[in-house]
Amino acid sequence: MRTLKTYITEALSVNEAKNIDYLELSFKMDKFMPEDSELMTEYWEILDNNKMKDKEKFEEIKDFLINYSDEESMMKYMPKGGTLDGFVKYLIENN
Repeated sequence: MRTLKTYITEALSVNEAKNIDYLELSFKMDKFMPEDSELMTEYWEILDNNKMKDKEKFEEIKDFLINYSDEESMMKYMPKGGTLDGFVKYLIENN
């Protein structure tokens, strides 16, 4: 089983070249994200923050997923060849 660290270290360009579809993973977020309403509010505030630069938003969402998601469950739903970086990019672009 691949670890979260493995996903983090892979490059975004690899994801773009493979055209990996993260749609299903985004629909399964309830399976690996906390049920804590305050944390989910924080997640949406970061994602919806239009004043934050893209790089900063990317790092904030990535850190949030690393700190609060259930790694094992997230990896279970991650598409083959997918990475955490690719998923974060998908979330930002499709918000």
